[in-house]
Amino acid sequence: MSDASSGAMAPPPAKKVRSCSSSESTPNISSESHSTPGLSTTGLSSLDETTAATLIDAARRYEIEASLRHRQSQEEVSSAKEEVLAAMETLKRAHERLGKAEAVAADATKSYKVATEFKTKWELQLNVGKKPAPILSSSEHDEEQKHVSFAPQHEISGPSSIGSTGRKVKRIRIRVSEHGWGMYEGLLDSVGEPHGRGTITWENGGRYDGEWCDGKANGHGIMDYANGDRYEGKWKDGCRFGQGTHHFKDGGVYEGQWRNAAPDGQGKMTLKNGSHYEGSWKDGKWHGPGIVRPVNGGEWEGTFQLGKCTVGTLRRPNGELEIGRYESVNPDDVKEGVWWSIDRQKIWKVENGQKKEEINFVMALEIASQIGVQLPNELLKSDDC
Repeated sequence: MSDASSGAMAPPPAKKVRSCSSSESTPNISSESHSTPGLSTTGLSSLDETTAATLIDAARRYEIEASLRHRQSQEEVSSAKEEVLAAMETLKRAHERLGKAEAVAADATKSYKVATEFKTKWELQLNVGKKPAPILSSSEHDEEQKHVSFAPQHEISGPSSIGSTGRKVKRIRIRVSEHGWGMYEGLLDSVGEPHGRGTITWENGGRYDGEWCDGKANGHGIMDYANGDRYEGKWKDGCRFGQGTHHFKDGGVYEGQWRNAAPDGQGKMTLKNGSHYEGSWKDGKWHGPGIVRPVNGGEWEGTFQLGKCTVGTLRRPNGELEIGRYESVNPDDVKEGVWWSIDRQKIWKVENGQKKEEINFVMALEIASQIGVQLPNELLKSDDC
């Protein structure tokens, strides 16, 4: 009865039994067996966030710095470009100035060449103002070596007398100033110096054949210089003096009067290219009235002073005419003057080589009068017509 009644009652709740194989108990066992003391999952997440924030902050600062450096570098690049452009512009202007300077230099070179040619031909090659060195030669060992005073780069006027007491010698070695030792053959005076007709050939190749007096060239003689020049004419005391002709080795020729080895008086110098000057000379330079005729045509007639034209009339190769005052040997270097056109119908006032303004004939006549130049007849006739 008790069983039946107990069987009729509701069964008691079943007890849960832990099982090693139960899936529900595994997480708890795993969690307990692998956990690290003092470090939880929440702690790991917190550390990662802090580190990431630090790295992000550092990255931002680096980005800002990099951006600043980038901006600065861009500014420097822009500034450098501007400097390069400015430098290129400066270089361009410098090249332009260089081109102009080279053109001016080329013109200056041409002018310098012309001036050098004038100076070389009419001053240096003529040895203007050069004086003979004194003879300081003797020999205690050779009785045939004699002293003579001879300056073949100077000159003479008038014939010399030949003494009847002179004696003929075959060969005698003597020394002459500026030329050194040479072999002389001719007449000697009583003291053994060349006197009369004689010839000397120098060891350097030069040769003089002509008249002598007291050991010096006097009278007429021919001098062949070692450099290839040749002079024929009058001599005095060993100098070119009087009428004579000097042929330069390059083809130039001077024919006229000499004094103390330099052209002095009336003479004509012709350059190898055909240009020539004819007129008055002094100490080897143009001095007084003279005419210059360049090889390219035209004519420059005026008054010169020690190599420079003071006033004159210039007829250009193209037919234009100019009257002016000058301060050099260059006809284009006119300080003031008057310029006529080819047909003589137009007249300009000239200053410093440039046409300034067109003027009439009366004004031109007044300027020419102030300069001190008389108008050529062709201008006076054309005006009358």
